[in-house]
Amino acid sequence: MPRSDTETGATMIAALHAVPARNPAQLVRTVPVTSTEALTRVSDSADQAISLIASEEFDAISRFYADFPQVSDDEGAAILEAAHGGSGQSTALIASRAGPEPK
Repeated sequence: MPRSDTETGATMIAALHAVPARNPAQLVRTVPVTSTEALTRVSDSADQAISLIASEEFDAISRFYADFPQVSDDEGAAILEAAHGGSGQSTALIASRAGPEPK
């Protein structure tokens, strides 16, 4: 069964490796919930790794929330667009990762 990134921390670790190029005073990784495995793995890539809940029995992030609805690609793109001031960058990035539009 594929494991989520919240469980493994792989994407977070990749992001943390890119940040030092910006010369931060401190690198702190925070998430509301994660697996103990991911928290340990990420700790080596940050000055601090903080999680409100770190569970050894982490099987799905939705298990830790009373309401955790799915978000469609279009909803996600709209949220990113709003966060980036409508620049079009987020939609272009999502489209480029999805591949060419069918003909």
